[in-house]
Amino acid sequence: EPNLSPVTYDKYSRVFFRQVLPTLGKFRLKELQAAHIQAYLTKIKHQGGSLDKQKYFYRVLSSALSYADEMNYIHQNPMNNVRKPGKYTKHKIKEKKEKAKAMSRDLLRDWFAFVEEDDPWVADYSFIAINTGMCLEEMLGSRWEDISFNDMLIKVEEAKVYVRGKGTITKGPKTEYRYRKIPMSEELADRYRSIWKKQQKDRKDLPDEYQDNNLVLAKVDGTCYSPRRVQAKIRKCREKGGFPDWITSHMFRHT
Repeated sequence: EPNLSPVTYDKYSRVFFRQVLPTLGKFRLKELQAAHIQAYLTKIKHQGGSLDKQKYFYRVLSSALSYADEMNYIHQNPMNNVRKPGKYTKHKIKEKKEKAKAMSRDLLRDWFAFVEEDDPWVADYSFIAINTGMCLEEMLGSRWEDISFNDMLIKVEEAKVYVRGKGTITKGPKTEYRYRKIPMSEELADRYRSIWKKQQKDRKDLPDEYQDNNLVLAKVDGTCYSPRRVQAKIRKCREKGGFPDWITSHMFRHT
C-alpha cells in the first residue's frame, strides 16, 4: 500500500479479493505454479475477457508475487514462466490506440448548443477540457489560485480521485511530467471569469449552505463532484441529446 497511489491500491485489492483469490486461493503460496496461473488467465480469455483485462490481471499477480519473492515467501517466482497476454498481438494493440475518437467542429457546435441549455456545468467542463487537455481528475482538482489571468497560465498541481471507502480525495497528478503550466487563450479566460461570476451568485443565494473550497468546477454549494458523478452527467447529456455513445469525459482530451 505505501508504494501505490490510493486509486491503484483500491483497484488492485478489488481485483485480488473479488476475482483472483476465489480461484487461486485454494493453493498455498509455495504450491502455486506457473501452470495454475496460466490456466487462470486462459480461463479469463475463454469467458470473453478482453486482452486489456487479461493483461491487467497478469500485472496484479506479477506485482504481488514479485513482492512475495523479495520477502522470501516463495523460493521461485512462478510468474517467470507465465506467458504475458497479447505477446503476439502488439500490432493489433497499436492499431487500436491509433483510432482514438475526437469530435468534429460540427459535432462540437451541436454539443455546446445542447449542453449550454440542458446542463451549463457540463458546458463549462467541456469547454475547459477541450481548451486545456486536462483529464477529469485534474479538472476537478483545479483551484482558483491555479489560474493566473496576468500570466495567462493554468497550473496543474492537484487532482480529485475516488477511492472506495474514502470517497473523493485530493492527490497530486499521476506522474511528475503532469505537474505543468498550460497557456490560456482570451476565450478560455472569459469562460473562467463567467464561472467565477456564477459562483459569486451561488455564494449570495446560499449564504449558510455554501462551502468555499476554492474549486473552479464546484457544485452549486461549493463542494466537489466525484469523478463518477461527472461521468454520469456527461452520459445523461449524451443520451438526452442523441449524441454518439463514444462522447465521454476522456474523449474531450483527444478533441
